[in-house]
This record gives sequence, C-alpha cells and structure tokens, in this order.
Amino acid sequence: MAFSLWHIIEASILTLNALAILNEPRFLKPRGWHKPNFADEYQQNNTIKNQLVLILFTARKYFRLPLMCANVFVIFIDILSG
Repeated sequence: MAFSLWHIIEASILTLNALAILNEPRFLKPRGWHKPNFADEYQQNNTIKNQLVLILFTARKYFRLPLMCANVFVIFIDILSG
C-alpha cells in the first residue's frame, strides 16, 4: 500500500471525526475543555490549552455537516475502488 494524498485526506477526515464526536459531559467538561475563552481586543488569550479547546469547539460546532458530506464521499469512493 503506497503513501498517497488520498491516504492523507482519509486520515485527516478520521481525525476530525474523532474530535467531532467527543462527549462534552463525560470527557470535556471534567477537564475544563468544554468552552473556549474568547479574547477581546485588549486581551490576548493564546495559551496552548485555549487553542486546543478552540479547535475542539470548532470541530464539534462547525464541521459536522461538512464532515458528514466528506464521510459519504470517502465511503462512496472506497466502495467504488474496492
């Protein structure tokens, strides 16, 4: 099996799927990762923890519909290619 761009795309979709399905009450809330601290124009909140929380928030909030479409597309291509 060769390493190709298609495998990188599949791996990124699988990673986004893993981030999107994290359960907030059981996994994120006990660690304090359930909502990001948005900085106002005078305060910069660029900690690593806040950036990771923001990535988790966006993956769960805004990538759901695009991920569903990407999953259907990847499954369809995998079925066609065998």
